Amino acid sequence: DCRVARSVRLVIDAYDRGVDWRETRNIVVEDSADLGWFQAPANIAFTVLGLLYGEGDFKKSMILAINCGDDTDCTGATLGSLMGIMYGTSIIPPDWQRYIGDDIITISIIRGFGLFPRTCQELTDCVMNLLPVTTRTDNMTLMHRGGHGFSVDAQENNFEGVAAADFMGRAFVERMFNRSRYSFTTENVFAQALVEFDREPVIAAGGSLSGRVSVRLLRMCEQKRFSLHWHLPEGWTVSGGMSLHVNAMHSPLREHAAAAFTLTAGDSVAGNNRLILEITCAGRPTPVLVPITILG
Repeated sequence: DCRVARSVRLVIDAYDRGVDWRETRNIVVEDSADLGWFQAPANIAFTVLGLLYGEGDFKKSMILAINCGDDTDCTGATLGSLMGIMYGTSIIPPDWQRYIGDDIITISIIRGFGLFPRTCQELTDCVMNLLPVTTRTDNMTLMHRGGHGFSVDAQENNFEGVAAADFMGRAFVERMFNRSRYSFTTENVFAQALVEFDREPVIAAGGSLSGRVSVRLLRMCEQKRFSLHWHLPEGWTVSGGMSLHVNAMHSPLREHAAAAFTLTAGDSVAGNNRLILEITCAGRPTPVLVPITILG
C-alpha cells in the first residue's frame, strides 16, 4: 500500500486498458504531484512504463522511459540494468552497441583515482565474483541454528525457495536499520567499533553529549573483554562504562557488548573538537583507534 506500489499499479492498469503511453505518463505525474520531482514512486513507474510499452524492444523501452522526464539518468540506468539481467547484452541493438561501447568513461566521483573497473565486462565480473560471499550463510547463523545453509555460484539461475532474508547481506541491513542516525564505524584486523550519538554531534562550552560504543568481533570467535580509553581535549570529561564484554561469535547474547558514555565539554570549545577513543583487548597488541570529531 506504499506510494511506489500505487504508482506502479497505475501504469499496469493503464497499459492493460490500452491507454497511450503519454497519457499514462501524465496520470503518474498527476498522482505524484504532491510528492514533487525526483521521487521514487513516479520514476519507478516510468521504468515499468518502459518495460511494458517497450514490449521487449531495448531502444523503444529506453526511449519511452527516458522521454517521461524527471530523473531520466536513473530511470534509464534502472531500466537498462533490468533488461540486461533479463536478456544479456544481446538485447542492445548493434548500432547502439557500436556507439556506447564497453568502456566505462566517467568524470563523476572517481575521476580516474584508484583501481576501478575499466569496462562493463570487468564490472560484471566483479559483481559475479561477489556471489559466493553475498549468498552464503554466515558462520554465526550456522552455529546458532545448526544444519546447512546454501550457496549460489555464477552458473546457477534457479533461486526457487530462496528468500531475501536468507542472504548474508540481511544481517548488514538490519544492523544499519537499528543504528542511530548519527553513527559511524571504525575497525582493525579483529574487531569493529560502532559509535552512536543520541543526537547530532554538536556541543557548546559546558554542554554534554551522550551516546554508546559497541564492539563486534570480526575474526576472533571466542568471547573477549575490551577496555575503553578516552583521549579528550583539555578540560573535557567523560563518564560511563569503561569496558565492555563481547560474547563468542555464535552466541545470541549481546547485552554487554555496548557501553554508554556522556561527554562533557570544558570551558573552551573549538569549531572542530577532535577526540580519540582507544579500545584495547587483553592479549591483542593492536588497539582499535576511533577518531571522533565533535563540532562546536
